[in-house]
Amino acid sequence: MSLIDFVKKIKHFLNSKVVLSIYPVYLSLVALFPFFVGYFVNPVLISINQIIVLFLWITIFNASAFFTKKSVFYYSVVVLIFVNGFVNLGHWVMVKTPITATGLFVLFNTNFQEAAGFALTKWSYMYLLYIPYFFLFYLSLRNAPRFSEKNRSVSDYVLPSFLTIAVVGATVFLIAQKKFLTHATPDLVSTVISYNRELKDYKDLKNELDIRLERIDAEASLKNEKQTVVLIMGESTNRNHMSLYGNTVQTNPKLEQFEDLIVYEDVISGYAHTMTSVPASLTAANLENGMGFAQSTTLAEVFRGAGFKTFWLSNQSPFGVWDNLITLFAEQYEYLAFINVTGNSSHEVLKRNSYDERLLQPLKDALDDDEDKKFIVLHLLGTHLQYEMRYPNEFDVYRDGSSWKNKCIARYRNAVLYNDFVVDSILKMVRAYSEKNNTIASVIYVSDHGENVFDYGDYVGHDYADYMPKCLVEIPFIAWLSPAYERAFKERAASVKNNYQLPFVTDDLFHTLIDLANIKTSVHEPERSVFNPLYNKDRKRILVDGEDYDAKIE
Repeated sequence: MSLIDFVKKIKHFLNSKVVLSIYPVYLSLVALFPFFVGYFVNPVLISINQIIVLFLWITIFNASAFFTKKSVFYYSVVVLIFVNGFVNLGHWVMVKTPITATGLFVLFNTNFQEAAGFALTKWSYMYLLYIPYFFLFYLSLRNAPRFSEKNRSVSDYVLPSFLTIAVVGATVFLIAQKKFLTHATPDLVSTVISYNRELKDYKDLKNELDIRLERIDAEASLKNEKQTVVLIMGESTNRNHMSLYGNTVQTNPKLEQFEDLIVYEDVISGYAHTMTSVPASLTAANLENGMGFAQSTTLAEVFRGAGFKTFWLSNQSPFGVWDNLITLFAEQYEYLAFINVTGNSSHEVLKRNSYDERLLQPLKDALDDDEDKKFIVLHLLGTHLQYEMRYPNEFDVYRDGSSWKNKCIARYRNAVLYNDFVVDSILKMVRAYSEKNNTIASVIYVSDHGENVFDYGDYVGHDYADYMPKCLVEIPFIAWLSPAYERAFKERAASVKNNYQLPFVTDDLFHTLIDLANIKTSVHEPERSVFNPLYNKDRKRILVDGEDYDAKIE
């Protein structure tokens, strides 16, 4: 056989109906189209491994259709590939990041109206690419291969048989190596599995609470004194937009005038999403020890073990298609108040007005509780997107209608301005309560993570792909101590006041709050508490993206 004849045979083989029945043109385009788009959005989104995985599954389904002569396998893989691509395409165009368990949590807590609202916030003409994608999906359904043909030659079975043997062999090997779920499934599938595991861990956290409370060794330093610790957990607040931190726009007129406020200058979050930043702040897990949040000791356990009554007061939604992970976490607290029931999911709540000042009455009730020792967490909506929904009309101070970008910045400033009012009101309530009752009181205000409001690139939100901008983790951190606190814990008060310039990551807030409350427990690591004289200020601040925050250059 001459070389020319051999090439002709190969060409004939590649053009054969068998190859096209296993890898139909339109189905192949449905699989590849999102990757073409993703490459232009951000090349880091594209994984050759994921393309191989998709065609592996196409092989499995279409080889099954070939041997059984049943087209149901083909139509099934068309739908599965389309759904996978639909989710990836939308996620990549909207937020320009790989899909993650956190992203899926948002997706599963979103109905069509909410998704449409979020998509409009992230509007791009690239949404129009869904039109050809739907058309390719239609063509792939309309032009199904004819698997039911009877007149097949022996040679027609060579390729499907070879592919089937290869796929089965690879599958057996990956299963034996326990790598099938991570190496042979689309990212969407492995992420769903990862999310389910995380959900189970959080439910176990709730169910095992009584056992965990029996194991905790925690003791209050002053057993017979009244003591109240308040943690204000903000949301999506970038300190660079606060005049308290030097911004020239007056967004903190009240906090700038508040007496005895201790403003920490160099505090960051290790994460850019609530689903990770809040659990990291309130558990012994941190970016260095690799512990799972649900397996780690929590602040609720420590404070309850030390005799504090614990309160969780939230303006965020407790609802979801699956239970909100933060809600499962919060259920360790003895008293829960979720005041924001304006919607049926977390995203629906974000589209409606539930201003953070609604937490003031539940806070008053908690302060008036008869227990001598109290740990109160207030979870704000803060300055979360959509910014215009975060403040009432009287705080609509800054306006700039010259462009969508300027509107966003102005609305964020208004949200920060209103947040200033809320935090100031909470501080004043705790101060008045402390003065009236001569109570040892302390307050921490910190945001869960920052926000990119055109600080880095032409972008708004707190999503990122290959690079996490500093603005997503640069957050406010403020402390206040009552006179009774300063008298009772002189050395601790001195550390709180003197350490305001030290670098800190809030994945160690757990240890810092234990110090603030002066609780004695074996789970406390003093070198991780910024309120402790033994604090390790030289810790490298390696964030969740694997990069050293202090080495980032922007």
